[in-house]
Amino acid sequence: MGLNEYLFDVGLLLPVAEIDNKAIKSNELYYDMIQDFRLPETFYVKPNFNKAGKKLIKNEFEIPEHWGINEAAQLKPRAKELTHQYESLKSKLLRLIEKDQQKPLRKPIPHKFGSLSLVANQPKYDISAIYDYLGEWLLIEYGKPNSKLLEHYILNGMLSERDIEPFKTVKDIRLDFSVMTLEDEEKFLTMMDMKKQISASNRVVA
Repeated sequence: MGLNEYLFDVGLLLPVAEIDNKAIKSNELYYDMIQDFRLPETFYVKPNFNKAGKKLIKNEFEIPEHWGINEAAQLKPRAKELTHQYESLKSKLLRLIEKDQQKPLRKPIPHKFGSLSLVANQPKYDISAIYDYLGEWLLIEYGKPNSKLLEHYILNGMLSERDIEPFKTVKDIRLDFSVMTLEDEEKFLTMMDMKKQISASNRVVA
């Protein structure tokens, strides 16, 4: 039994499933079949920098040789703030572009530092409608669970990590290092501990 079959048996496949676009495109018949259930397109903003733009954003900051982990960790809050501002600005630009355009923008918007493009997100489908018209077989075969929604159901006690552990497979192992302040590390560990406690508490109530 695969994870999708297990989730269907416990009544959670429809709430967490998404269509695996790469997998469904390998079967032209089924791909064409579900286009009637395709949801309206959504987009994201992609900046394209020219030579002047790349020069503008070039990071010339060099970490001093005498710096240690503690000094480097102090940069992380600023990096998080800049990332948040950047993503917030892209969201505002997207809303402005969509508001001003009668049709989805296909040509980049030119700027002295490059251009802005609207790029379509991966297609989304009406999962409930697919199930109503075609049954569960297509969702089991070509669906994939949304990891954030799975985590939601683990936290509220409807699933446990132990339930889905047998279905996990390791495809690649990547080792990343993250430098964080002691305060951030403490917050992270506290958050993880709280998630475990909430999940365990909700399973007892359920």
